Amino acid sequence: LALDADPRAIPVESVGQKAHGLMVLQQLGLAVPPGVVLSIGAQAACQADGSLLAQLVAALPSIPGKRLMVRSSAVGEDGPSASFAGQLDSFQVDNDSAAIIVGIERCWASAANARLASYAEASQAQLGGLAVIVQQLIDPDYAGVYFTVHPTEEGCELLEYVEGHCEKLVQGEVTPESVRLPSDEALPFDVAPLREAGARIREHLQ
Repeated sequence: LALDADPRAIPVESVGQKAHGLMVLQQLGLAVPPGVVLSIGAQAACQADGSLLAQLVAALPSIPGKRLMVRSSAVGEDGPSASFAGQLDSFQVDNDSAAIIVGIERCWASAANARLASYAEASQAQLGGLAVIVQQLIDPDYAGVYFTVHPTEEGCELLEYVEGHCEKLVQGEVTPESVRLPSDEALPFDVAPLREAGARIREHLQ
């Protein structure tokens, strides 16, 4: 399934919250790097037929760019009581079939890692099936996490960001810059488009 598919026609249970959320953002007109998602049923089907994954990857539509990101999209990720942020593994791969196959298999395998098991036990939450997103990798100057509703301050938003890719932030490897919005603080980028996107998201969720 392409990430520009109509999310109204795609059950969350078939692609996981992350992929479904990207489809919603695409429908709202936000800039989402192009890509596809292998549905939750693909893992069991490929385990039953050893040649199926190669066939699926060969049939994928062309994704632009020399490098891709292979990411999890599980049922139960980004939930109201447990996010599972950084618990499943993501992989940067070359844009060729062999590398994509390895990335998908490693992403599936990460569902058995000890880090995820520890988080699930501590949060008393469990993931459902695991879909996999294969998406164009962009090289940002800055990346981060934008909360359209501040977790502790009413009427505000929260932006946490780092230089370069966001993986080191979600893995807890660095302490991000943290800014409450709106703010008069000088930032190294324009937050107006981000806040406009956030307003569209809030309107959609109301």
